[in-house]
Amino acid sequence: MAAPSVSLGPEALFSLLQKPPPPGQPYSAVIPNSEDRNHARSGIYRHWRYTNAPLLETLDSRVQTLHDLFELSAKKTPNAKCLGKRKWNKITAIWGPYQWMSYKEVDERRKNFGAGIRALYEQAGISEQKFGVGLWCSNRPEWQITGNALMRSVMAIHTLTTL
Repeated sequence: MAAPSVSLGPEALFSLLQKPPPPGQPYSAVIPNSEDRNHARSGIYRHWRYTNAPLLETLDSRVQTLHDLFELSAKKTPNAKCLGKRKWNKITAIWGPYQWMSYKEVDERRKNFGAGIRALYEQAGISEQKFGVGLWCSNRPEWQITGNALMRSVMAIHTLTTL
């Protein structure tokens, strides 16, 4: 079966990819000639629709990067929940309820933060259009906003996640 085309549109393509394979056919299949028995390596598996076709690169041609995905989501659903966190109560040893920020709130915070970072670089005499920023961070909304701000400001991000 031929691989579905992105020209279907994101919703139709997503719906099509969720459908199971015909009865008796596996959900994934080995790409022909991809296994290496000499080195005890199994074959490369792909979605059953893409075994003999190029991989799908995106569900939506407008989305090529994580930055594009955030931009589209913020534009399409500004009031939807975007980032949430909940506090740990040390006394009761129970997590509290989630506190959510909408895409609109996160978008505003990342724009402001990115502009501030860029201003700091300019004040320090760094005028290159692209420069790197390293982050050492835990998984928190503030670091997601920081990463989005840096992506928006055309800065390279190097993330080291701590667990």
